Amino acid sequence: MSSFNYSSHVKDYHQCKKRLADQMASQMLDSMSRKEMMRAAKKLHMAHKNIVVCDSSEESNALTEFALFSHLHPFGSIALRWCNRQPAPSNALDQCIFTGVRESFYSIFKVLEVFPRKGVLIQDLYTQNTFPIMDIGMSLSAVVNLGVASRIIPISDWGVFTGAVIPLANQTYQALLPYLQKNIHEKLIGQNRPFSSKKEMLFQSTIIRAAMDNGGFKNVAYQDI
Repeated sequence: MSSFNYSSHVKDYHQCKKRLADQMASQMLDSMSRKEMMRAAKKLHMAHKNIVVCDSSEESNALTEFALFSHLHPFGSIALRWCNRQPAPSNALDQCIFTGVRESFYSIFKVLEVFPRKGVLIQDLYTQNTFPIMDIGMSLSAVVNLGVASRIIPISDWGVFTGAVIPLANQTYQALLPYLQKNIHEKLIGQNRPFSSKKEMLFQSTIIRAAMDNGGFKNVAYQDI
């Protein structure tokens, strides 16, 4: 049973989500060139003749998150570049968010507990660390032992999901199983950061493509960044 007090962080969650979605994310997108977006789309097989092609809003959301947060460029990610160009945060909330963006990571998680209308407690498949996640939508759709792939932005002693939270079930999981069996080595388990930035990007792109090809976005839970 989690000792984290989800109820006491609901207000913080709404403030954080609004700040990320309404202000920071739109500015990050505005700072990204068409060439940089196309690079992300090509990596996810969402480009045809230099045109971005998405079959659903969920795929578009996954592409946007991937384009902003994955280390696709020599300078790193669009999100990091944007953060580095901003003046020092003037308030505690922005300080937490800026730090969280810099420390965000993508992984596979198992849902350990569900707290309706508040959030979930998850465990990272690789690090074995547990994280309280504030997410009202996820708390209404998740079930215990559900496997999901997503990116976390840590905010103090809790975190939020970004982009599409992809359930690893049915055809998507079966399609990924050979890849996971090959790439989940014992030496990675328990490490705080098992992936380099480039390997994390390849890991995320493999999961998104498998979800696209196997109906994984039909029941996806989307979170605004």
